[in-house]
Amino acid sequence: MFIKVIKNREGTQYVSIVEGYRDKDKVKHRTIKSLGKLKDLEAGNPNYLAELKENVKAGKYQPEPETLSLNLDLNKKISNPLQNYGWLLLDEIYRGLGLSKVLR
Repeated sequence: MFIKVIKNREGTQYVSIVEGYRDKDKVKHRTIKSLGKLKDLEAGNPNYLAELKENVKAGKYQPEPETLSLNLDLNKKISNPLQNYGWLLLDEIYRGLGLSKVLR
């Protein structure tokens, strides 16, 4: 992992933690976490970028895994006979991720 500073068209610099990996013969990058504008990050600590680079290089930064918790009520009546409890699990994941809001 390493720190990548990207400049947009307006000249604003953004900081990201990036991981390099190999896909067949090509080296690719995957953004682990976007931290925000460099100017905002350095407002509280002028040495923020140097300290962040040291922490990432030392292996102190480990990304938090994303989790999703589900609660299923297997006593719930299924009104449609074509649906089964497998559908109930998929429906709970669908609602837990908020896909209905996104697709509206």
